[in-house]
Amino acid sequence: MPEHNDSWKTSTSYEQFMGRWSRCLAPAFVSWLQLPPALNWLDVGCGTGALTQAICDVAQPKAVVGCDPAAPFIAFAQARQSDARQSFVVGGTDNLPRFPGGFD
Repeated sequence: MPEHNDSWKTSTSYEQFMGRWSRCLAPAFVSWLQLPPALNWLDVGCGTGALTQAICDVAQPKAVVGCDPAAPFIAFAQARQSDARQSFVVGGTDNLPRFPGGFD
């Protein structure tokens, strides 16, 4: 059987493929939403954190919690974290994080 090349397996591979496009497109998407500042955001399936960073850069959030079931992706996002409003947790849709006051 031929070897299967899974480009989604490592955070570096994922970032090279998805992250580079997300980092280009996410700011325009967040801006398009036209949401008010000071919201508490939940980024489900945050991958390596591209959208989470764009939310901080564009939307003036109070806080953003990024969650993803892939621990290596969360570690990658945490290592690149540049904003105190960001936090990252390992989790999927079956165990979403809780936030004081809830998410907007």
